[in-house]
Amino acid sequence: MTKGSSMSFAKTEDKFEYFKDMFANQTTGGKKMKFHVGISYNHSLNSYQYVDGSMPISADYLPWDAGFPKLAYGNCVAANQTRGFTVKYVNIDCYDYYARYICEVIPCDTENYCADIDVF
Repeated sequence: MTKGSSMSFAKTEDKFEYFKDMFANQTTGGKKMKFHVGISYNHSLNSYQYVDGSMPISADYLPWDAGFPKLAYGNCVAANQTRGFTVKYVNIDCYDYYARYICEVIPCDTENYCADIDVF
């Protein structure tokens, strides 16, 4: 990861659609890839939450694939591209299951000064 970057997560439908478009044509061995959406289950809170600690909407309203959520499969949530652009959430093991992810960096602008950027 780049200095100052973090895992990106889809808190909005627009960002989720952007992620879907990015991964639409990504395959490994002809199989569609799963990608992390930045949500995991917190057993202490008995709820799903985003990587920044904020709570997503109720698990009942997340776009789960048929038969999910299944905590027995793992605490992390990944988007699984089932066919075409149809994407549903599934549980995966956070440490033993390979899934892609997207990193993001806060842009340098008047709101976020970046002293280590070279000026031309």
